Amino acid sequence: MISETGGGVPADSRLTADGVSNRVVGNERLGQTIRELMDGGERVTSVHHGHTPIIEFTSDTTATGIWAMEDMLWWSHPDGAEEHLHGYGHYHEEYRLVDDVWLISYRSLTRTRVDHTPRFHDAIPTS
Repeated sequence: MISETGGGVPADSRLTADGVSNRVVGNERLGQTIRELMDGGERVTSVHHGHTPIIEFTSDTTATGIWAMEDMLWWSHPDGAEEHLHGYGHYHEEYRLVDDVWLISYRSLTRTRVDHTPRFHDAIPTS
């Protein structure tokens, strides 16, 4: 994950998706990670939405946020079989103001529902 500010995340940040810790810091690394996923052995088409944020400032330098989210992913196997995932859920985030830039210091993605084809997870690269 990367701060939407493009400036990275604080060194002690805690970022998770569906309970799995993950961290990608910096614009170059984020671009490389997305290219590897989207343009790897199985080309992926993705649509990802964040909706209706609820942001609460907890101090002059901290805030929390909850975002409704929806994501859709599609790709095809070499045999032509198409796979897809449609997920719904929420991001729970914490933010900190560091050197006049708001950074995401905590993010957890929780999906409340996921619809997918039977072989969807077989298509996900393991490296």
